[in-house]
Amino acid sequence: FFFQAEDGIRDSSVTGVQTCALPIFEELLADNMTMINLLNDCFDAAEAEDQQGIANFIAERLDAHAKHGWMLKSFLKDQRA
Repeated sequence: FFFQAEDGIRDSSVTGVQTCALPIFEELLADNMTMINLLNDCFDAAEAEDQQGIANFIAERLDAHAKHGWMLKSFLKDQRA
């Protein structure tokens, strides 16, 4: 089933992403980029304080957010084609 947010019903005949959902994905991508920028600042601060454990943790989070960003960009590109 696909949940249609605009009217709150479930409809098994609807497939794909509804147009109304695209702005949500665009905002999610923008928020993900904000998070990457913040994590980069935190990584720099951890390295400046020689906190390698924290820097490693942040680096892992950066990798995850980079992957999420790539997936969101790819998804949005496919939806706009």
